[in-house]
Amino acid sequence: AAFWDFPDEEFIDTLMKRALEDPDDTVCAECVSSLGRFIYEGFVSEDILEEDFKDVKEFLYAVATEPTQPDIIRCRAVESLSFDNSDSRIIALIEQAYKEKDLQWKSTAIFSMGRSHSSKWTKTILKEMKSKTRRLRIQAVIAAREGYVKEATPLLIQYTQDTDKEIRLIAISALPFARGEGAIEALEAAAA
Repeated sequence: AAFWDFPDEEFIDTLMKRALEDPDDTVCAECVSSLGRFIYEGFVSEDILEEDFKDVKEFLYAVATEPTQPDIIRCRAVESLSFDNSDSRIIALIEQAYKEKDLQWKSTAIFSMGRSHSSKWTKTILKEMKSKTRRLRIQAVIAAREGYVKEATPLLIQYTQDTDKEIRLIAISALPFARGEGAIEALEAAAA
C-alpha cells in the first residue's frame, strides 16, 4: 500500500524482481499490483518518466501473458495494466479474461473494465451488476465506482438497500463517483 500512496521510481526494479522471485505468490501479486500505480502515473497523470512507464508496462504485459505464472499474479497484472485504455493489447487481455469461465479471471476482467474508465465497457458492467453470482456482482459494483459509470446510479441506489451488507456498502461508496440522478438523495437516505 505504501508504494501505491507514495510511488517512487527507485523501487520499480525491486518490485519487478520480487514479483518474479518471491516464493509467496501473494507477495508476487502485491508487487504486481503496486506496479499498477506507475501505469496510473504514466497514463492518467503523466507523472513518471516515459522510459519507466514503458518498462513497467512491458513487464506487466509479459507477466499477464506468461502461462507459467500463477493466475493470481497474471490477474493482478491485467488489473494493473487496465489504467491504460488506449493500448489494444490491454483491451484484448481484458476481453480474453472476460471470456474465461474461471471466476477469478472474470472478476479481474470486470474490475479492469471499471478501472479503464472506458465507456466501451458500460453495458457489460451494468449487465454484471445484475449477475446471480455474488462475486461478479460485487466486482461490477466496484467497477461502476472505479469507472464513474453514471448509468449505474439506479442500480447503485437499489443496492444501498440490499440485504447483502458488502454490496450495500460498496454501492454507497460508489454513488459519489457515479453522480447520476438521485445519487445525493440516496446517500442522504442511507446516512439517516
